[in-house]
Amino acid sequence: RKKSVLKKRFLSHDYDGKGIVNKDNFVKSIHHASGNEFPEKYLNQLVQLMFPSHDSGCPYQEFMDVAFRGDVQSFNGLIQRRCNFHDTNTWGKVVFGFDDAFDNHC
Repeated sequence: RKKSVLKKRFLSHDYDGKGIVNKDNFVKSIHHASGNEFPEKYLNQLVQLMFPSHDSGCPYQEFMDVAFRGDVQSFNGLIQRRCNFHDTNTWGKVVFGFDDAFDNHC
């Protein structure tokens, strides 16, 4: 249940449909999905790792995949890649926008 709530929260903050969220929206999503029960000191550590600069972002689907699997190696790779809002090469496997066939259907 928490996984689906978290994904819905991330999606609600992904205004541009890019598949990434900023630090503030990441924290809001974690707080909402956990019912504000996620320990603050661990959240602060996670935020420092995921958002080292002001233009950092988090590809939320990839984050959820590695977090819920407990895949430490992939999580380290995500951190080391340093997702940046202004460099799509750092975003990983995210889906841009919507389905063209759907958008262009009259």
